[in-house]
Amino acid sequence: EADPPDGAGCKDEDEYPFTNEPECSITLSPLTCTDLTAPIEAPRSCSDIPRIELPQCECSECARQVIFRYTGAACTSTMTSYECIQDGIMNTEMALVIVTVGDGADRVTLFQDSVGPNTDIVIQNPSPVDNFCVPGSFDVSLLSVGGTQEITGLQTGCSTGNGIDLTSPVGALVFTGYSCEQNEETTSCYSDIRLNTCSINDGTVN
Repeated sequence: EADPPDGAGCKDEDEYPFTNEPECSITLSPLTCTDLTAPIEAPRSCSDIPRIELPQCECSECARQVIFRYTGAACTSTMTSYECIQDGIMNTEMALVIVTVGDGADRVTLFQDSVGPNTDIVIQNPSPVDNFCVPGSFDVSLLSVGGTQEITGLQTGCSTGNGIDLTSPVGALVFTGYSCEQNEETTSCYSDIRLNTCSINDGTVN
């Protein structure tokens, strides 16, 4: 529509179709995998994660930490080195875990927290008098919505040459790792990793 300043007005209409056919072309950079459990000062790729040579917990002196994960499984009838008593049905999503050693006034709590299926239960001895060694035997109480478990006399055997096997079930727990020295990298069935890649859209719009 146009109205010239020195003449009569005029009107006209027309259609001008435009075709837009964008092209999408995604380029992904190579995928990198980083082991987040490695020391910060010595980062490494996932391909360099050391293999577990020994599937049992075995330390020349003692274990400085042992690690379990919560599964919510029931007590089994194959137990030999500890006693497990269950009341009700364990909740597989969450439970309060209390690990203690000793009796009465001498009882010491080594771990106490609410955990889920992927939470590490790291048991350590904070006492330098004991050379920070995890006690040879300890008790575990598990309280969940629906059920409880009492595991007594649990022995890891890490300093006896006949230690507990990695991935061994212990009631509602599973044994996943250990370390024999303070500040030593943990021998574990699990590693936290980070996967990185970058995507670039190389497409064009005509």
